[in-house]
Amino acid sequence: MSKKTGDAEMLAIGLEPIREGAAYIKKTFRGLSEVRSGGSIKKVFGGERHGRAIVAFEHTFKISTGSVTMPIQRSVYAISTAPWPRVDVTPRSGFGYALAKLLGRRGLELDVPEFNRRFAVRAEDENFAMLMLTPDVQRHALSKPGVTWRTRGGWLFLVYSGALKTKQAGASVDRLCGFLERTPPELEHWAIEAA
Repeated sequence: MSKKTGDAEMLAIGLEPIREGAAYIKKTFRGLSEVRSGGSIKKVFGGERHGRAIVAFEHTFKISTGSVTMPIQRSVYAISTAPWPRVDVTPRSGFGYALAKLLGRRGLELDVPEFNRRFAVRAEDENFAMLMLTPDVQRHALSKPGVTWRTRGGWLFLVYSGALKTKQAGASVDRLCGFLERTPPELEHWAIEAA
């Protein structure tokens, strides 16, 4: 696919290329592991939906075993939020869940059993995480269980393995907005109330 085709697909969903994209991402998302770990940032797009800033970018880094070097790509979508505490919702395998259960390290247990089996939740503030991850939000996350969700520095992130696919960007932005729409409205004031 040509760059023009990819740009046109992103423009169709209201995202346009950001000039100086890599510098913008490094400055705005410096606390995000996909940015902190070095590598390169490409295909940076930004826009707005429902009065909130939206950003999408691709991050590539390399891992080496000594004899083989492999590129690893991540696609990251972000939407601005209130300055919420850090929360990581990461996919886990059935084996990972069974091992954690066996070792007594299941982590934060929420209302939807399938969500607990498919995701591990780590949170800076467990009370906040339990309020944010309502049963409706948990079911929404289960609609695409192989992705990572994060909150950092006033942003909600959706992180996929693989290159940024402009043809699927609309669905990803909808998924990101859907997650946020399902969170309780009072969380918009969490940082103010918790301070």
